[in-house]
Amino acid sequence: MTRRVAVSNASVLLVGETGTGKELIAKAIHELSPRGSGPFVRVNCGALSESLLESELFGHVRGSFTGAVANRAGRFEAAHTGTIFLDEINSTTAKLQVKLLRVLQEREFERVGDTETIRVDTRVIAASNRELLDEVARGNFREDLYYRLNVVPIYIPPLRGRREDIPHLIAHFLRVYNEANARYVVHIQKEAIAALVKYHWPGNVRELQNVVERCVILAPGDELTIDLLPAAIRGDRPSVSLPGRGGATPCVWGGSMFLTSNEGDDLVVIGLSTSDGKIRWKKKVGSGNQDARAGEGNSASPSPSTDGKHVWSFFGTGILVCHTVDGEEVWKTDVNERFGRIDIQFGMTSTPVLDGDALYLQLIHGAMKLDDQTRTGKIVKLDAATGKTIWEVDRPTDAQFECKHSYASPAIYRDGEREFLVVHGADCITGHALDDGRELWRFSKLNGPTDTNPKPHDPTFRFVASPGIVPGLIVVPTAKGGPTVGLKVTDALSGDCSDSKDVVAWVHPRTPDVSTPLIADGLVYLLHNDGKLECLDAATGAELWFERTHTGQHRTSPLLADGRLWFGSNDGRVSVVGAGRTFDLVNSIELGEAVSASLLVADGVLFVRSSDAIYAIGRTR
Repeated sequence: MTRRVAVSNASVLLVGETGTGKELIAKAIHELSPRGSGPFVRVNCGALSESLLESELFGHVRGSFTGAVANRAGRFEAAHTGTIFLDEINSTTAKLQVKLLRVLQEREFERVGDTETIRVDTRVIAASNRELLDEVARGNFREDLYYRLNVVPIYIPPLRGRREDIPHLIAHFLRVYNEANARYVVHIQKEAIAALVKYHWPGNVRELQNVVERCVILAPGDELTIDLLPAAIRGDRPSVSLPGRGGATPCVWGGSMFLTSNEGDDLVVIGLSTSDGKIRWKKKVGSGNQDARAGEGNSASPSPSTDGKHVWSFFGTGILVCHTVDGEEVWKTDVNERFGRIDIQFGMTSTPVLDGDALYLQLIHGAMKLDDQTRTGKIVKLDAATGKTIWEVDRPTDAQFECKHSYASPAIYRDGEREFLVVHGADCITGHALDDGRELWRFSKLNGPTDTNPKPHDPTFRFVASPGIVPGLIVVPTAKGGPTVGLKVTDALSGDCSDSKDVVAWVHPRTPDVSTPLIADGLVYLLHNDGKLECLDAATGAELWFERTHTGQHRTSPLLADGRLWFGSNDGRVSVVGAGRTFDLVNSIELGEAVSASLLVADGVLFVRSSDAIYAIGRTR
């Protein structure tokens, strides 16, 4: 393909993930072409601001802007009779896209600050780490420029999609770095080559290149052995097998970890050591695991809470229990017996909220009928030390049915003197006073069709994801296929404000399914069920980037630690992405089995839960 394309003058568009070797292919096309004796000029469009990139591409004349002390030719002029490689073309602004379109069509332009037209004979090869047609659909890239660039598209698969190339690439990089470092590493241990071929390579060819260079430098002899490889590639995964299965994120205090699980029909709470993974105690608290999807252990889905003295655990069957951190039972209750029988397909999977000496429960997705048309639920505040009821209130909705199952959990909003309990489910999100549970505000009609959510939904659709909360903003997921809504927390958020435009900060067209939105440093991160991660501006809801990180489903929420996002998928991998306004896949850890719960970092160690094991991945510092 490269040789056939090289002999023409047609524009070429290279599409592939970061690190797949797009620049190498662009160089190969240039060198094999009739222009091979001419210049090859590379421009990283994503590394410069609009004004700097315009000057870099087209040049400028003296005095055209502050600091322009002399005339300067641009990269297009420098590439005359040769090839210009425009990397990360997807990051260019609308203004620059217009000028680029003119160069492609007319082969002419003006320097910044000049009126003289310059003509060039330059071949254009562009590259993108995103599918440009998707960017066109989102309004981020001009359609006419896309078709001008896309004369000959070349799609470069990630390294994990062409594992048969890995041995050949290793051999090539061994030759390169043996020569560069005066070494003689010419043999590869079979265990090492197996690990290198199996690894996921999130950094693609670039990451493989770096690993081979490291091994060449560190090898004591002439063989690349498995002990020279990074732990992530070797597949070192210290883990502890758990009795039964479950999907709840553990909680940690000091050197102890607490989690819920099940053994067949039995529901258990487990305390173990974080230092060595040894189980210190295990307590059966009930039976009747409601395993609606075989093997998931749905009744062990809610996550436990701890204050360092006690552990509170809630199960999908309705059992709520308090233990000391040493495993002694303090109290236990069945919410079905206390607050009404709940009919839920997947069990109660909402995690209670521990707040000082109070425990808040959200029982929103049951079959407690008020009449034939409406189902409702309850919100409950308990004394955490005794389990006694402080208050309970009904939470009626206009939905035809409450959810058959939901992972949506309550959360507490606090900012200055304003505080309330946020409850999300059915067709609405509500705020409740902490002292008596009275409803302070309600934003409903989230299932559509409404101005907020124009998409109509079956009224039985459930809200699975919990809201994200920071001072001044509540980010509200909706039902599958619906939008994500940003609500402003102001004085306008009072009473029934469903039709108030004053409380809506923004509406984004996509919603996560299970994952809770993460809000940090003015950004909102949404993990989508189809294996993609999205970043929004928290003030406007505008999409900043939208990238695929996994081939499987995201069934967990992202964790922010050390300036990075950590999250897993049921494809058996954990991804690490740099937090920020540009997408940066830092690492990918191959676990080998589906990640069933959100991740946890404690004392610099990353803990990952599969359905039946806990993995201590290593230090994150």
